[in-house]
Amino acid sequence: MPGCALVFAWGEDGVSSLCGDGSLATVSLPAGGLPKVNHTKPFFDAVNDPIFDNSVFDNATGRAVFLSYTGLIYAAKLGPEPVIEQPWSITEAAGQKAAGTGVDELAWRPGGRQPIAWHKQSDRIFVLMHPGSYWSHNDAATEIWVLNLKTHALLARYAVQVKPAGVVRSISVSQKAKPQLYLLNPDGGDTVVDADTGEVLRKIDFADGEAAVVSNF
Repeated sequence: MPGCALVFAWGEDGVSSLCGDGSLATVSLPAGGLPKVNHTKPFFDAVNDPIFDNSVFDNATGRAVFLSYTGLIYAAKLGPEPVIEQPWSITEAAGQKAAGTGVDELAWRPGGRQPIAWHKQSDRIFVLMHPGSYWSHNDAATEIWVLNLKTHALLARYAVQVKPAGVVRSISVSQKAKPQLYLLNPDGGDTVVDADTGEVLRKIDFADGEAAVVSNF
């Protein structure tokens, strides 16, 4: 698949990949048949508003949540004939203007190494957010925004309480009924947080550097 990157494996017979023209490529591997490749129409602006490579998905159901640099959420159902829903804005969900691409435009924006986590049972997404200008997608977060994936409602905003830096670059969430957030900061202070309240539960020595966190338990 020239011009495409990343692999999202769905079910037992296919994978999807994001492409440089803003489309989604899908490879189906039917039992006993030849692989079939198809492309959707472009659905995101790969030049001006790319999608983070650390998006989240569920290979069992094919559901995926793609997050763009300006804070647009694209919910999708991956499969032989993928369905991509109309995008919605995180900042508009917070009652603010949608973040744009102006060089000097300050707005709340997603950022970090792994900026989004998805608790599938409650259909909540947790997004690392920071105030910044366009193209600040690598900046660490000062807040965690909690949103309902179905209703697009902003449920909560948690201030990041990671010491000593006070910022976080990667987030993951457990899949238990009472979920916990795992926050990773390259300067130390990795933290476990109650996903329902934002309360810091404990500190951990988890990893060094710019590693991403993955949790499926």
